[in-house]
This record gives sequence, structure tokens and C-alpha cells, in this order.
Amino acid sequence: TIVVDSLHNYLISLVPRAKKVPVSRIKLSWKRKNHSVRLKFAFLAASVLSHWAAFYLKNVADENYEHYLHTADPEAIRRYWHRTRQFDVLSDVALGFSYASLAGFIFLIIWH
Repeated sequence: TIVVDSLHNYLISLVPRAKKVPVSRIKLSWKRKNHSVRLKFAFLAASVLSHWAAFYLKNVADENYEHYLHTADPEAIRRYWHRTRQFDVLSDVALGFSYASLAGFIFLIIWH
């Protein structure tokens, strides 16, 4: 290669040329990196959104439980108790999904 400095002095260096990498390999490696970033973002978003959903569903379950405690109608008692259990289970599932997504996100950060 030939390098010209500000004083117009020419410097010729004999450096072995680097091995040419096919363009398809460059694109493939770029896609892998981009895919990894997208996957990390997807895991993080899934973790945050499912954690928020678990919090919301737990609040709905708590509201139904409060109605259950303050009602005297047997049909309403059964309905509120059923809805309380239903939203508690949904909240637990969303929280489990949130923890699994967070574990996947941490795995990708540490090992990729």
C-alpha cells in the first residue's frame, strides 16, 4: 500500500493482503448479529409485558376476592370465588412466563 502524509512524503509498505471474504458470508454474519439483538429485545419485551400482565391479573383477582368477601348472594359468592381462582391462575402463568423470558434474556446476554 502507498500512504501519503501531509508533507507529500510517500511511504510504501509491503503488507500481505488479507484473505478476501465472500460477500455472502459478510451478510450472513450481519444477519446473525442483528437476529441476536432482535431476540434479546423480544425476550426483554416479553418479560416486561408478561410481568405487567401478571400484576394486572393479580389486581383483578384481588378485586374479585374483595367482592367475594362482601357479598351475601350464594350465586355471586360462587361467581366471585371462581373468577378469583381463575385470575390467580392466569396471573401465576403470566408470572412464570415472565421469569422464563427473563432467564432467556439473561442467557443471551451472558453467552451470546
